[in-house]
Amino acid sequence: MFIPLTNCSLAQYAKTRFFKDVSIVYALISTGGILLHNRKIDTNWLYETLELIEPSLYELWKSKKILEKDPNRCAIVKSLNDMMMHTKSSNPNETLNRLKESLDPSKITIKHINEKIYIIPNELNKVKTLQRLQKLMPNETFYITSCSNSKDLNNIYQKYNMKENTN
Repeated sequence: MFIPLTNCSLAQYAKTRFFKDVSIVYALISTGGILLHNRKIDTNWLYETLELIEPSLYELWKSKKILEKDPNRCAIVKSLNDMMMHTKSSNPNETLNRLKESLDPSKITIKHINEKIYIIPNELNKVKTLQRLQKLMPNETFYITSCSNSKDLNNIYQKYNMKENTN
């Protein structure tokens, strides 16, 4: 079973089409915090996610305050479905250091990809998300990909002999 795993918000994912001829039954959005089944939120998964990330919420709030004052910030600070924070920085290493000095690494992960800065609860990562999914669907075999990774998508196109969606 193919399940996309993406940082997209619910609104962003609603506009997404991965393949022309294949409908996606399950998707993990908001870094795995939200499970969609036929594009509808699985409320049990959502409630479990909210319980899991509750200890990280104060750190997420603090990260937002720090980022809003960061002199290197070059985009607005966004919350992704209240499950993570992100923005852009003209000096990502300096911004990361500022965050690391003030935030609790036992509760959140701070990372950057180029100029993008992400603050994510430790409970929302690919390994823990896959473990939760296997617990929910123990008899399934999953092919999960980060949808922003074109190499992952190319592998899927080849494996399933699909053509890339041009919509």
